[in-house]
Amino acid sequence: MNSQSRILFISTPVGAGHTRAAQAVQQAVQRINPSSETQLVNMFDFFPPIIGRTILRGYLLILRLYPSLYGSMYDWGNNSVAALAGRDMINRYLADRMLQFIKQYNPDAIVCTHATPAGLTACLRRNGQISMPVFAVITDFVLHRLWVYADVDHYYVSHSLLQEQLQQLGISQAKSLAAGIPVSAEYACLRRNEELLQQFQFTSNLPVILIMGGGGGLLPMDDIIGSICRHFSDDVQIIAVTGHNDKLYHRLQARHKHKKNVCILGFVNYIPALMALAAVIISKPGGMTSAEALCAGLPLIIYRPIPGQEEGNAQYLTSLGVAKQVNDVTDLPQALGQLLNNEAESCQEQRRAISRFSRPDAADEIANHLINFLQTGQVRT
Repeated sequence: MNSQSRILFISTPVGAGHTRAAQAVQQAVQRINPSSETQLVNMFDFFPPIIGRTILRGYLLILRLYPSLYGSMYDWGNNSVAALAGRDMINRYLADRMLQFIKQYNPDAIVCTHATPAGLTACLRRNGQISMPVFAVITDFVLHRLWVYADVDHYYVSHSLLQEQLQQLGISQAKSLAAGIPVSAEYACLRRNEELLQQFQFTSNLPVILIMGGGGGLLPMDDIIGSICRHFSDDVQIIAVTGHNDKLYHRLQARHKHKKNVCILGFVNYIPALMALAAVIISKPGGMTSAEALCAGLPLIIYRPIPGQEEGNAQYLTSLGVAKQVNDVTDLPQALGQLLNNEAESCQEQRRAISRFSRPDAADEIANHLINFLQTGQVRT
């Protein structure tokens, strides 16, 4: 890879995890090969702003109010021939809007961390409008057919079962690598930040429970915090991250502003530091958040996963023994109590499983593979 080599990363803001995955691989490439040039762009930047805003608002609205509808759409897109035909038609319409930027930047490779830009670039490749290799980083523990294109040169997936599923859909195993979901290098060397603990006016003697609902703050945090406070009183400390959900942030702030053991945060860019403080995380099972929690060595309680990829992620993570699933707030105290009891066998088993299945080196493995591909044109085995 010479000093003029360029890698273009394309993601979407539909879930912050897709962008974090792109950033993790981008930073790994720059660490391993500082002479490389990289750029990360948001797919919505290629379209009129109203399109991006409408898609994002509609997505969050469906997740918040009609999660079962989202699950039905997810299943339909995964199984319907009509959905695949519609996908290809939309890709042909939208792909040209990306083409001008790609030609101007003229990258040596394109890396996509969301299915939509993967489809658009695959369409351009299939039509002969671009010739550079296209790579896809799948950011969940399950595979959806909308990710799968013969014109993608290589797939990076979380585990070997997804390689087998890709193979069943016509993607040879030589075109995929089970590297894990790429997370920031910070997760490989987390250190407890005592200054941050003091900033929250917390004590180091009590466990910290971290509650996260993704960028949309989609968990029922009022109920979760209330249940924890009722059952554990002042024996735990709680950090709740509401993301971009400003209404939830202000409501929780007003309700808990006099509680010294409850800290409410909005969108923050220091999640690794928060995970380093925590003893347990209660969260949606997004692929990135789950992978980050694993790399942080943090026991995970999955709360009522949304139908679709969240349910698939939850099934996979609980089958490994790295997470517990709770579907009702009344069951939360028991699950939380088991994980806070470090002497309990169930807690020790979960921590051992986390140690076995975490992949903090995933971003470096993907970056090394990508660099080698560009240097030699061959896949390193």
